[in-house]
Amino acid sequence: MATASVYDVALGTLPSRARERDIRTEAGLYRALDRLYQRICPQTSPMERRATVDAIVALGMQPEIRKALEGRRDPGIAAKDLATSYAFKVLLEQGRAIGRLDPLSQALIVATLDLIHKRAEKLSARLGENPLEEDHGLLLAICKSLAGYVPRYPMGFYITWKLKRYEGATSRAMRQVKNLMRHPEVTEAFVAYLLEADAPGELKGWLAAYARGDNDALRGVKYADVIRFFAQPETVAFVKGFAATVQTARTLYAEEEYEGIAWQGKRRLPAGRRQGYLDTALARLVQDNLQSLDDPTLVDWYDTLEGEAQDPGSGLDGLCLRRVSFERWVTRQALDARPDDPLWQAASLLYEQGLRPAEAVARGLAGAETLAAARTRVEALQADPDVWGAWMASTLR
Repeated sequence: MATASVYDVALGTLPSRARERDIRTEAGLYRALDRLYQRICPQTSPMERRATVDAIVALGMQPEIRKALEGRRDPGIAAKDLATSYAFKVLLEQGRAIGRLDPLSQALIVATLDLIHKRAEKLSARLGENPLEEDHGLLLAICKSLAGYVPRYPMGFYITWKLKRYEGATSRAMRQVKNLMRHPEVTEAFVAYLLEADAPGELKGWLAAYARGDNDALRGVKYADVIRFFAQPETVAFVKGFAATVQTARTLYAEEEYEGIAWQGKRRLPAGRRQGYLDTALARLVQDNLQSLDDPTLVDWYDTLEGEAQDPGSGLDGLCLRRVSFERWVTRQALDARPDDPLWQAASLLYEQGLRPAEAVARGLAGAETLAAARTRVEALQADPDVWGAWMASTLR
């Protein structure tokens, strides 16, 4: 590609309105991106902008992306979406720290993270739960997807779509239950238990079929019914019979359920493990917005994501299964340095133990103001490019 001559043409003498709206050609895309760079980072010189604009245009000239850009009716937003995708691609796939990226990429990453959080807060007001708080790996998953984003539609719409497909309380509990039913130590005993269990015969048949390998057995089943079945005292007692050696059985219920049961598994229980999946899901069932959560497509989507993460050729490199959320990571780092800090102790309740603020207050573990201050501190650190870059580097190692 004759970069120099195309760049010179891009900054030529075409009418301003035509220059702004035409991104179907290489020169037109140069013009749009250069204008974007000047608007967001006005202090940069043409030479300083040039290398970044060259790289973004090269990305935009890939056949699939070029075709997507040609179909957009909002050239200015489309160019910004392409530049944002480039920024996350460099950050996540090339492993550069955010503080070492060009000024435009840094600004776009920070702005996009802010957009993700604002969209999540809007969904929280409507659904009663914040997707980023419910699914601690969702933020990284979205950022990873933006690195390979093909801009057929505005990125803001895409971000909202991804946020709506988070793993909420019901889907998270169902994932645990499904894993438990198919655990080699549990399956046959569970099928035998179902014969005498107190539940509708149809539900028991579906559960038995799924446990024995029928992936379609639970399609159409109301997950609320499954959650309530596993909350029955008899089922709780059955599951606890495996709590000494099967981790899913050991973490499905609240910690107090396992008093007196010593862990004897081959691997140590993770220190930052989640606990009480069923209790959290049951709490959701009493809320008016159950229908928005009790949706099989949410769990099916997450199952698909897990499968992709385990596929060496998928490009996800297992991140969706092994990631540590920014909130949890920064809390651990801070507590290691300042274990007596009350704000970081409060942050541990929120991000390590997964407690909701109201629950922590009700149990007398922390005050509402302390919890709010802890959350504000974490959010401030999340907006710090150096801290964000350190977390991302540690996650991608």
